[in-house]
Amino acid sequence: MSRILFVFEGGRAENQIGERLKALNLIEQSTIFTVYGENIYTFYRQCSEDEFLDTFFLLKNRHPNQLEGFGRNDFSELYFFFDYDGHDRMATDEQIVEMLEFFRNETEEGKLYISYPMLEAIKHLADEIDFKELVVAARTKINYKNLVGNEASPRFQNLTNWELSHWREVAVAHLRKMNYVVHRNFSWPQTRVDQLTIFESQQNNYLNRAEVVAVLSGYPLMLADYYGLSGFKEKLGLSDEAL
Repeated sequence: MSRILFVFEGGRAENQIGERLKALNLIEQSTIFTVYGENIYTFYRQCSEDEFLDTFFLLKNRHPNQLEGFGRNDFSELYFFFDYDGHDRMATDEQIVEMLEFFRNETEEGKLYISYPMLEAIKHLADEIDFKELVVAARTKINYKNLVGNEASPRFQNLTNWELSHWREVAVAHLRKMNYVVHRNFSWPQTRVDQLTIFESQQNNYLNRAEVVAVLSGYPLMLADYYGLSGFKEKLGLSDEAL
């Protein structure tokens, strides 16, 4: 049986997202989760040291117990989920570009999705927040988890309680935001946008101007790519009026 592999930067919150996606049938039940355990810049360094990079071997060599009994041919698709974490002392945007250029095919080396500034972006929503304009400092440590804990609506705080209604709200908000970051149009996108284009738009419209990033989660964007925009809309049970 061919499976999908999700590679998370961290463990607890990421697995909560993954398990809820499974429970709501938003991803295949056979999807396997594994944790890389370091940030994207460490991942870049490890990848760049291997001239003949085999992504799956790298992951299995790092955490053999997590992928025990599996080989590369057991997985048809690999997806990586990492945080931008621009305040890290190792952070360079050039490395992000190289990673997004390399990890852009889920059936080969794998496809990389980035959350800005980190995973908690997915729940940084509240009635009082203008999500379209929501940005945070990118180069300094801002204790973003605490910020989200203080600002996000209580209904989004506990990922283990998310139902399909939560994912509808989150998907609409983040896909509109992605379209705004790239096209300056806060509406449901009409076409897919690749992760490199999103990052270049973050650079041009935010990072290079004010050293901030537009808050944006990679998880809804991955699902929209996986199902297609219209397929994802149907999967969520979204009406045109909700967009």
